Amino acid sequence: MHLFKAISLLMTLLLVGCGVVQKPVRTATLELSLAAYKGCLMIHPEDTQACESARLTYEHEQYQSRETVKALRNFLD
Repeated sequence: MHLFKAISLLMTLLLVGCGVVQKPVRTATLELSLAAYKGCLMIHPEDTQACESARLTYEHEQYQSRETVKALRNFLD
């Protein structure tokens, strides 16, 4: 059983690529989209509709990040 877990972990790392590199990239993308959304809201405090695309981008980045983590956890369980 331990051998199977070790092989599964190795395969996950190979399939995902370098997750250690991907996580900072994903985090940076998420932070940039949040900064863009907040910046837009500062420029257009009375017209939040003007920031709709920035909000949707940020929400999409959050979703992608959560789904990636879920997929990896499900694969390892």
